[in-house]
Amino acid sequence: GEQQASREILSEGLQALPGNTELLYGRALLSVELNRIEEAEQDLRQILADDPENAAALNALGYTLADRSERLEEAQQLIRAAHELQPEEASILDSMGWVAYRQGRLNEALAWLEEAWIRDKNPEIAAHLGEVLWKLGRESEAVEVWRQGHELGRQNPVLRETLDRFGVDL
Repeated sequence: GEQQASREILSEGLQALPGNTELLYGRALLSVELNRIEEAEQDLRQILADDPENAAALNALGYTLADRSERLEEAQQLIRAAHELQPEEASILDSMGWVAYRQGRLNEALAWLEEAWIRDKNPEIAAHLGEVLWKLGRESEAVEVWRQGHELGRQNPVLRETLDRFGVDL
């Protein structure tokens, strides 16, 4: 709950260890939480400049662009590159599904998200899978996935925002 303070500590660490991948990545994720998207992008691009095959950074940047911008083609390219490097990684499968959803390809999104959910049952994947199911008219299945995600992490901000947006009270 102390994202700003945590981000400041990581920034101090980066003064002592410029270009440290772990610190840059952590600060980028906190920047996204703080809606400082340009700063997150800058940190992730710095990681990728040093290591163009960093699947985590490719995925984080692609997902951030898919979720927080209209730069969906660029997001898709980044996420695909991550997927080529780590085709089994659930968070990347989730991102593949989310960008497909944002581009309006619901059936493709569903396939990616179902695979992600099989590999890693977590609240954020539940939020995304449930949203696609809901949009496909499969509301009872969506609520069931959301319920499972809620049991796994009641305070997950992505799941909570999704439930609020759809007016679902578990």
